[in-house]
Amino acid sequence: MVAAILFRLPLVLMPLVSATATPTSQCQLEVLTPLALEERALAQFTTGIDRYVALHRRLERSLAPEHLFADPEDMFEARAALASALRDARPLARRGTIFTPGVAQLFRDRLETTIRRHTLDVHLAIAETWLDDELEPEVHATLPWRFPADLWPPIDRWPALRASLPVLPAELEYRFAGRSLLLIDVHANMVVDVLDAALPAF
Repeated sequence: MVAAILFRLPLVLMPLVSATATPTSQCQLEVLTPLALEERALAQFTTGIDRYVALHRRLERSLAPEHLFADPEDMFEARAALASALRDARPLARRGTIFTPGVAQLFRDRLETTIRRHTLDVHLAIAETWLDDELEPEVHATLPWRFPADLWPPIDRWPALRASLPVLPAELEYRFAGRSLLLIDVHANMVVDVLDAALPAF
């Protein structure tokens, strides 16, 4: 009888000890400051951009440079070939591939803060460029030839907004489609990613 009690005693005490023990570092939640969250989002964005541009440059090296084409039709075909190669290399690309949730929140916050500081300069100007829903761009979509720049205006038109976002390599640029922010591959004339509701509602 005594042996049985001694044998079972550790089994009774072990849960009590574990319940009152101090959690290890592996069990503690990581608490990040706003600055740390911003740095993490920027690092994610930089990684996504670097990977895309590395792929773009590798694929583009197999094509003739744009400035060597005497016939514009050949240039358009080369752009189409690059866009096709990029689509084939990124078959799973979708909204949020580069504009991850953390990046999306950071960009929305920065754009809203900038707009609040430049209300008259930015709000009214961008409001004039809003698109109908049926013209909303999708990832991998190609910008049509002679596509009006006023429909998807480059962010450079508003220097204050441009300065609020990370600088891009020459192959890429930001554009607006209504309240959405587009990441455009300039050489391939193609939408790389779309950030919905990047601008606050007016």
